[in-house]
Amino acid sequence: MKKLYNWFASWGITKALMKKSLFQKLLSYEFLMYLFFGVLTTIVSFVMLYLCQRIMPLDKVLFTLFNFDFTWDIIAQLISWVVACTFAFVTNKYFVFESRDRAPRVVFKEYTTFMGGRVISFLVFEEGMYILLDRLILSHFLSVNASKYISKVIVAVFVVIFNYLVGKFVSFRKKDTNKETETVKE
Repeated sequence: MKKLYNWFASWGITKALMKKSLFQKLLSYEFLMYLFFGVLTTIVSFVMLYLCQRIMPLDKVLFTLFNFDFTWDIIAQLISWVVACTFAFVTNKYFVFESRDRAPRVVFKEYTTFMGGRVISFLVFEEGMYILLDRLILSHFLSVNASKYISKVIVAVFVVIFNYLVGKFVSFRKKDTNKETETVKE
């Protein structure tokens, strides 16, 4: 993958763009790998949802809680989300942020913070912002369909940025080797 990236970075237009600091970040190996595996994660999610929907009786009600029917469709969505997030964790750990530590304690910490970030992004952005944008702001100015799609795109941008930041600075944060060597010297 790095050979492919180096080939891409050697193009004239890419070299010219990478002279600007914003494009250095947007065209960095890490960020492009994050976007590439994000697309693959989306594909995994859709495939899992499709497979679950082919197997499960989606319209059958499992139970009712607070006047809300829990159907197999909700279980299919949950399975799809968990499989996609686990796939995203593995690809982010090894290919995007290149965290090579396999100690169970470290992997557990990375996994829990990664999944915690995904839960937060789901609750805050995908649900909270969608409701805010679609129902409270955009629907007053646009048609229902237009406001749904526009708000979904805006929310998706925030979700991608938030998940990238959680991965980079929380889950797979690189240890500062200078601090460790200073502590050893003292």
